[in-house]
Amino acid sequence: MIIWQFAPLFPPHIGGLERVAFEVSKRLAEWGNQVIVLSSNKAQKKGTSLRVIQKNLVHYSFDYISLPPGPISVKLFAIYNKIANHYGKPNIIHIHFPLGGFAELGLIISKLLKCPLVAHAHLEIIGHRIFKYLIPLYYLLDIRTILRNASHFICPDVGTLQKYLQKTMVKDIKYSIIPSGIDHQIFHPPPEGDDEWKKSKKIVFIGQIGPQKRLDRLINALILIYKKIDPKSDIELDIFGDGITRASLEQLVKKYSFTNKIKFYGSIPHEKVSQILRSNTYWYMVLTSEFEGFPVAMLESMSCRLPVLVSTDSVFKEVFASNVGYLGKNPHEIARSLIFYLSDEVSRESLASKSLIFSKKYDWDVSTKMILEIYSKIIKK
Repeated sequence: MIIWQFAPLFPPHIGGLERVAFEVSKRLAEWGNQVIVLSSNKAQKKGTSLRVIQKNLVHYSFDYISLPPGPISVKLFAIYNKIANHYGKPNIIHIHFPLGGFAELGLIISKLLKCPLVAHAHLEIIGHRIFKYLIPLYYLLDIRTILRNASHFICPDVGTLQKYLQKTMVKDIKYSIIPSGIDHQIFHPPPEGDDEWKKSKKIVFIGQIGPQKRLDRLINALILIYKKIDPKSDIELDIFGDGITRASLEQLVKKYSFTNKIKFYGSIPHEKVSQILRSNTYWYMVLTSEFEGFPVAMLESMSCRLPVLVSTDSVFKEVFASNVGYLGKNPHEIARSLIFYLSDEVSRESLASKSLIFSKKYDWDVSTKMILEIYSKIIKK
């Protein structure tokens, strides 16, 4: 089978969508399918480039224009026929969003090449600056068109699926709920007996720094602790990742002179993520997102026996129930919750054990097999 994956972003860029596209593509290729990934070259070298990742898996990346929905590259139209002639016409085109641009390109090229389309939404569409006011229209015009032309629609959880169907008013579409997975050979608990985390009060965030992640809530909660609640607090936050709101968040930290307690490390290769999660340095992974799909970073953290604290206004409760800790919504609630969670070693260890058990239910092999079955059913028709 020849499969083209259209993703706005792709590793080495860090993020959940990128991770899903990579892990699924890697396994599809290992199982004998030819996989071609097409993405922007964000976090990669400039210009159109071809990277052979492994046998049967190649990655084309392109210069792009940043538009409100996401990166887009018109250069793809100059090369897609050459790719089809070289590798063969695709049996399936699989597009990943919510970031737009490449999803729309995938739709157009699926029409030009007359091949089936699989649409894969990883979370709700997000808006930054003026685009947030255009999101309802974007759902009704753009995403609705994609779904009406897709042979199948994949979502990571029921909440995300319901929101897309409601906002696009699409009713007659075949869909599947396929959660993210974990590579348990890479993400597993550190050796027992190393309790380095007890020596400090460090928490960590790993992921794309975008509007929906609402890191401003977490940072403002820490500023509240440092300035008013407990000026002697030794809580520290390490932030790994990059994105459009990073600059403003760094300015916020500098404004209050807390750069020694809240540190930004930028993007890191994914192979180093497991080293961080398994370092036994941190009490918790913290996500104060306004909404999420099925966060890969959470699963990977839990699989390393690093418990996770989350906000209460996303879809977390629907999926993760009592296997994570809940912080609240606003900086005051988050500040009080952080102080509570970082003062109780017994609760931390209990949550770590529950996290590890919960994470064992998820595996990339299982998720990819579900996707491959969808491809096979579509082609047989």
